[in-house]
Amino acid sequence: MNRCDIFKELKEIEKLSDIELKNLSVIELEELAVRLKRIYFEVPYYFNILYDILQERYVKLNHNFSWTKKNKIRILEINNKLMNIFENAYTEAVTIAENLERRIRENDLFLNDYEIIIEIQPYTFAKNMFKDGEDGFDLVLSEPKYYPISEHLSHSDFLSDKKSLSVFLDKSLNWNHEYLEGMFNDHYICYQIHALLEYNWAFQDIINIWQIWANVKVCHQHRAAVENL
Repeated sequence: MNRCDIFKELKEIEKLSDIELKNLSVIELEELAVRLKRIYFEVPYYFNILYDILQERYVKLNHNFSWTKKNKIRILEINNKLMNIFENAYTEAVTIAENLERRIRENDLFLNDYEIIIEIQPYTFAKNMFKDGEDGFDLVLSEPKYYPISEHLSHSDFLSDKKSLSVFLDKSLNWNHEYLEGMFNDHYICYQIHALLEYNWAFQDIINIWQIWANVKVCHQHRAAVENL
């Protein structure tokens, strides 16, 4: 798809009014989202349009969601799994950071800064996962431009003795409010679930999670000042 075709398609989608979006079915909204997913590398501001589409889909799906005993159990299973995986990924990131900090203290010839990024990728099952031989709607949620569940560690965190507890690990606040309306008062709901709901993952998407990837990405950095001529 060339750049002219990309902007032409974007303009067509942008013309949809709020009322027209509300009149679209979940499948039609997902098809629009997939079209945007295919072109987002070329058009950074697409995200605002995609958000409106996903928001409307989220409202429709959650309106018809049934909080059966089975679905409640499944939400708690996913909740615990996301928490455990993030904890392990964070431990891995801290272990890497501590080794990098040692190299910096020993005046490593190259390393004097770094950035570690933790990304958690839940994959949800979608009816149109593979449509016409191309990626389906599931990857709109599971491989977004910005990951809902992500954390950063850097040398400056250790320098400032910041190292405050990540919101994804802090159990002092139960995220069983706003979206879940106190439905799980006897259980701890982690911020990972809240973050997915914030990014318009519907309840059905969460209970349909079938695989979770944890990525710990390390960027070794060297910063050097250059004297003025």
